[in-house]
Amino acid sequence: MPIKIVIIGKGFEKLIDPKAVLRNLKGAVDHTANIVRDDFGKTVRTWNTKPSFRKRGPIQKANSLEARVGTDSEIYLFVDSGTKAHLIRPRNVGLLRFQSGYTAKTRVRVVGSRGGGPRGPFVTAKSVRHPGTKARKFANEIARRRTRNLRNLTRLAINRSFRFK
Repeated sequence: MPIKIVIIGKGFEKLIDPKAVLRNLKGAVDHTANIVRDDFGKTVRTWNTKPSFRKRGPIQKANSLEARVGTDSEIYLFVDSGTKAHLIRPRNVGLLRFQSGYTAKTRVRVVGSRGGGPRGPFVTAKSVRHPGTKARKFANEIARRRTRNLRNLTRLAINRSFRFK
């Protein structure tokens, strides 16, 4: 979410310290990115194979500050974005073997993870028609929640940059 700050007029340096504004805004972006990274971590808390989430930044680009939080996990992308119905076939073996039931560990737009996973007796099949996975939309929900945090921290950063005598 871009936030644009324009200071118009001469002599604004007497009222506000530009270096302090940049330093404080970097702190606000950095703090928000740390919270976002922690939120993503909550979505995989109960997963057996947890993807790692990296934070890059804050980086100053032209007239903006940017921090990115992400993962290279293809599985996480499938869970977050959802999948269409698809056919699963065995590779290198004659039959698939799996447990007959499953309880999802995550829910749509819930920033968290609970117990779940495969359950029930084992079954075999030559192929399975997977119904697809409903998109969990973690990234959208985290962005929605943390936008307010960033706005509040931005206001605070600017207020802290005023020069009071």
